[in-house]
Amino acid sequence: MKPILLVSNPSSAMGRSKAVLERTVAWLQQNGVAPHQLISQCAGQLFETLPPLLKEDWQAIAVLGGDGTLFEVINICLETNGGAFATPLALIPGGTGNSFSKDLPNAKLENFWQKMTHGTPQPVDVARCQFDHQDDLGRRWHKNEFYFINVLGTGFVAEVNHRSFSFKNLGMFGYAVSVFATLRKMRYYQMLLEIDDQVIEKSNTFVTICNSRVIGGNMLIAPDASIRDGWLDVVVASNISRWELLKTFPKIFSGTHTAHPAVEIWRAKRLRLETDPPSLLTPDGETLGSTPIDVEILPGKLKFMF
Repeated sequence: MKPILLVSNPSSAMGRSKAVLERTVAWLQQNGVAPHQLISQCAGQLFETLPPLLKEDWQAIAVLGGDGTLFEVINICLETNGGAFATPLALIPGGTGNSFSKDLPNAKLENFWQKMTHGTPQPVDVARCQFDHQDDLGRRWHKNEFYFINVLGTGFVAEVNHRSFSFKNLGMFGYAVSVFATLRKMRYYQMLLEIDDQVIEKSNTFVTICNSRVIGGNMLIAPDASIRDGWLDVVVASNISRWELLKTFPKIFSGTHTAHPAVEIWRAKRLRLETDPPSLLTPDGETLGSTPIDVEILPGKLKFMF
């Protein structure tokens, strides 16, 4: 078997990822595998340390951390190789929410270890987001585009996610606290949404562009989304009062919020989204850039060990 590159972020989940890393390395060693380790000490460091290692011939690149760590790795892999990357990725969930891991089969830590060494590479869709402006995105390693694999949120969803960083010490409960804090300052956005050959103009509370189903760790924002169907599921919540949003919020954990009359879902291969005022963006739980944007699905762009 070829060697495995283990990319980890021990600071994920307020440092709890370190214990997952120790258990993972111990399991690999017990099974006769000595991984090459690359540890991320701070945001953006992997953009400097990972690219030289991508030239090596790996059995798989295992990503141990949260959704943010996976976001960095997929962007590095695709940007370094001109948008093409053949080495399969393996995921070891070690973050707070681990949203993307919920879309992979048999989502238990022991199963992820098995997939890392004995899994079968399978194609997974990735989405690309591009900006038509050259504003500073706040991160020098991103220019006017990025890739995401989970969900891109705007409006209320993006504001909640951005505010939740202030409550990270509360773990998953911090996301719920952020929802209530954001409700106090909730605002609406006028939206122009072009989906393939459709144009939708309306005021909205949020738009989520979904490759996978889950955000916030256990919120089923797009119940019918699939990481292997070649489509984006676009969830739009029209204007809704604070009280109505508060009543509907618990339904997102089961995916039944989609029955609310203010919630609509479209499917798209590509789309353009403009909002007034411009909205923050939260790709895969990160905060990066603002509308207007163009997004397209890239079917089977990466391979994951299943």
